[in-house]
Formats: sequence, C-alpha cells, structure tokens
Amino acid sequence: MTFEELNSVRKMKKQIAEENKKLKALEIVIESFPHKYGKSEGGGQTSKNPTSPFEIFLMQKCECEEKIEKLQSQLREEVPRLTKKIQENFTDSTEQTLLLYRYVACKFFKEISFLLGYSEQWIYKKHKELLKNL
Repeated sequence: MTFEELNSVRKMKKQIAEENKKLKALEIVIESFPHKYGKSEGGGQTSKNPTSPFEIFLMQKCECEEKIEKLQSQLREEVPRLTKKIQENFTDSTEQTLLLYRYVACKFFKEISFLLGYSEQWIYKKHKELLKNL
C-alpha cells in the first residue's frame, strides 16, 4: 500500500468539494442573467448566438455536474476498496481505526484524538509511524 492509495478518498472528496463550489458559483451567475439571454420569446433556445455567455455558463455547469457525478461514482467504489486494504495491511484495531478516520472519514487529527481517547500528540506520532511503515 502506498500513500497515494491511502490518500485517494481524501483527494476525491476534496475534488468533489471544489467542483461543488464551482457549480454553486455557476448557478449564481446563470440565475443573474436576464431571461432574454437564455430563451427566445416563443420559449425556445435562441439561435442567434450559440456561444453567448449564458450558453457558455450553461455548458460549464453541465460539465461540472458530470465531473461531480463521475467523482462520486469513483468514490463509491474506492471507499470499500480502501477500507479493505487498510484492514488487510494493518492488524491492530487502533491503527486501523486511526487510518479509517483519517483517510476514509477524512477527519482532522484533533477529532480523531477525541474519538479514540488519545492525546493529539500521540495521534500525530502514531500516524507518522504508520506512514513510515507503508
């Protein structure tokens, strides 16, 4: 097991969060456009300028939604795979739990120390030790 494998879920969750921020921003921009940019008087799409700013933002929104969906699908596959790998590679239940909290649940060290009942300093030390053994 490598650090890249261990960090795969955290990386995907971070990418999803970034894409969600982009999506929210695009939705705000799209909502701010006057209706005349998006639709003709008859209710259909305008054909005068197929590359209007409104249409470009709509395309970007669709691309962003597709990317989020793809990442979420990958995440649904990766979480059980990573969980299994951690359980196979680390026999101690405390070590497994620490790594599952950190790399699957994406918790901060402070939260992990509280949940496991150890000092934050011990959690940092144990985590560093586990990474050295990868």
